[in-house]
Amino acid sequence: MPETTTQKEKWGNPYLKNIILGSVMFLLVGCSSNMRYGDNMMEAGDYNKAVYYYEQALKESPGDEDITSKLLEAQYAMVSADLIKVRQLRQGNQALEATHLLNKTLSHLTQWNVQGDSGVKTTIEEEVREAGKWLNTELLTQGKNGQHNTWGYYRKAFSNIYSTRFTESSRDQYENKMLSLGQQQCLKMKDNMSAQSYYYYTTWQAFCAQWSKSVNYPLATDNSRFKFARMRGKQLKINRAIQVSVPDFNRGLANRINQHPWFSSESQLPLTIHTSGQLRYAYKKNKRTFNHTIVSQKETYEILKDPKDKNKVIRKLLKKTPVRDDISFKGFEHKENYSHHVTAFMDIHKRESEVSHQQAIKHTTSFSHNQYIDNLNIRPTSAKLMDKDMWQKNIQKSLAQQLVQELDQAWIYFFCETEGKLAGINESESVARCAKLAPQHAKVEAWSKEQFGLTVNQLAVYLK
Repeated sequence: MPETTTQKEKWGNPYLKNIILGSVMFLLVGCSSNMRYGDNMMEAGDYNKAVYYYEQALKESPGDEDITSKLLEAQYAMVSADLIKVRQLRQGNQALEATHLLNKTLSHLTQWNVQGDSGVKTTIEEEVREAGKWLNTELLTQGKNGQHNTWGYYRKAFSNIYSTRFTESSRDQYENKMLSLGQQQCLKMKDNMSAQSYYYYTTWQAFCAQWSKSVNYPLATDNSRFKFARMRGKQLKINRAIQVSVPDFNRGLANRINQHPWFSSESQLPLTIHTSGQLRYAYKKNKRTFNHTIVSQKETYEILKDPKDKNKVIRKLLKKTPVRDDISFKGFEHKENYSHHVTAFMDIHKRESEVSHQQAIKHTTSFSHNQYIDNLNIRPTSAKLMDKDMWQKNIQKSLAQQLVQELDQAWIYFFCETEGKLAGINESESVARCAKLAPQHAKVEAWSKEQFGLTVNQLAVYLK
């Protein structure tokens, strides 16, 4: 006698597999990739990078004993390797480069509290002695020629060696003379000051401090810069559904640029920036019926007597027939349409700039329901709606980046280029401002050489 049963096909759960795989990957990545990078750099003999990666790993896992041990090992290896380079440079008649690296290595020894063995200590003593002799000869030449700025730079650049007994003769002979020359230049620099010299004032103070001189100068309101960015958005339209007002949008944009050098608390007038355009957003929620099919197997059997035991019966499978069951459930369809075109305009001392950001209309659709069907791997799902807050913040970010570029260009135009002079800003202040955003500009380099006999990079070390 035929007998029928229904056996539903078993479905795998790809979502569960993805979750497990994702968790494993997260754990693997979370096992301090910085530490693995550090291990690789140690193996490659690049101790500088090894120290960097171990430091990053230690920030991720403060107090980790294994990372701390590896960092100490890398620091010791780096110091040892640098000392070998110092000796090689010195023996190769590159005394300046050798002294630079030695001074840096001595700073690392102090900073990291590295305790070297007897060999390292002996090497340090030898190299400090040789570097000190070289530095002493250089200082004697600078002292004899009255090169107080080069003297001051060497004193700062080689601070760990300058104070040793090996430079005593040059310091005893010329240190007071260098101090006197430095203070004289400090007084002369005051002639370049004006009521608007905010940036040159900082340079002047830093220079005079190198020669134990405290200076002051009365500065007036800075009429060349602006107190803050004042936003005006009469021509900007934002849909209420976006849940941000025009003033809030403009305020967020202003906050992203108010740290630019063009803005100063020492100024009075604002820089007006006009925003215009529109942010559009529309949302519609519709009812939706979801249809799915369950595939089953209908099995047909024949009931037979067991030839070995007449009191028993056996089932013989005759055939399998596919069976499709259609199911449906209710949910929702969520449709969003959004686009934007925003422009920002500003006028910096009659130098006009305009930036914009736009996106053509975009349509998105997502779905939501509360249905749970295990064998179909159907789970309750929520609508994947656009993050409107992130959207408008990304627009702000793009506009701000463009505005900063325009502000940078205006700064360089007015303070680095010859055709862009502003009233009340003398040449020294102009160069000091130029150096703020374009320290390698030819104008800054020439000024540094003329005023101090140093390159811009040397001057930065000198005045630090």
